[in-house]
Amino acid sequence: MGGDKDPGRSADALRQKLEVQTQMISIAARSAREKSLRFCEQKNILSTLNKLPSQNSGLMNWPSEARVEDQLNY
Repeated sequence: MGGDKDPGRSADALRQKLEVQTQMISIAARSAREKSLRFCEQKNILSTLNKLPSQNSGLMNWPSEARVEDQLNY
């Protein structure tokens, strides 16, 4: 039917392919988690910056929320 194909060899190849795909998915998931954590950290920083005295107080000239968000969206 399949000629001289070795079913064991074919199964090993499929197993290896599945293992590589699983590793790729794991790497992608780790990367997504890291990006999510970075985003949350940046949102916390932004929230803290927005609670600081406004530029009208004369103490410091903090960037507006929109400009800070633009800088965080890399």
